Amino acid sequence: LSMAVRLAMRSATIMRARQPVRWLGSWAAKFDAARSSQATLATRKALGDELQNFFKLEMEETKANAQEVEAQRAPGSQLTLVLSVEETAVAVLRAAIMPSGPSGALTGLLVGANSDPALPLSSVGPKLISTACEELKLRDVDNIVAVAPLAGFCEWIRRESAWDSGAFSPDESASIEAIAKGVPRPGHSVLGQGTFKAGRAGMEQLAMAYATTELRANQDSAMCMYADAGAELQGINYMHATDPDALSDCAGCTVVMQFPSL
Repeated sequence: LSMAVRLAMRSATIMRARQPVRWLGSWAAKFDAARSSQATLATRKALGDELQNFFKLEMEETKANAQEVEAQRAPGSQLTLVLSVEETAVAVLRAAIMPSGPSGALTGLLVGANSDPALPLSSVGPKLISTACEELKLRDVDNIVAVAPLAGFCEWIRRESAWDSGAFSPDESASIEAIAKGVPRPGHSVLGQGTFKAGRAGMEQLAMAYATTELRANQDSAMCMYADAGAELQGINYMHATDPDALSDCAGCTVVMQFPSL
């Protein structure tokens, strides 16, 4: 797996690992209400706004150090930022310094944004992103990028019957439909690499459309969170993640976001 995918997978575990001694204290009832299926986005945003002066931002040293050892990276090259309320982790973001290329330039990577269901990512993003970027700048990175999942991409394709738009060849259309539905193409016995290859151009085109419309407006999406912080969409990583859940949800696709020049 790529570093970005490994970091994203670990972010989800941090929320589970930091089990609180006192679950959210005086905020528990409001979090419970904001997590309910009846809670509106406005309710969740209002909770996030109310918490802005109560958030505590910490660096999770143990997790970051473990990641440095596994990735064989220098000390200080892996960062885990945790946002807490009443000693309870409610959001996390990971950052890393990527190995320099031939030019020697260092790139900072933001990935693995995750938040408590009571809070939209747009509510926790500003503190996490600004701190992560400052920490990366102190480590002399030359530019900063973020990678965000295309959650719900295949469901959107199915809902829109996007393969049937007339923009694709018959082979591309059949491949896109098969990938989105998780079934073999007509005349094939399995959904394999040939189908993913045949559908790549069309899937990347649709992924850009999905990212710039659906995800950009979704305040629970990491892409929206990064865009609100000034990052611009640069491109699509096709089949970036290859685990079954990622392939089923979004064909393993992620978006690459570029922050303004440092």
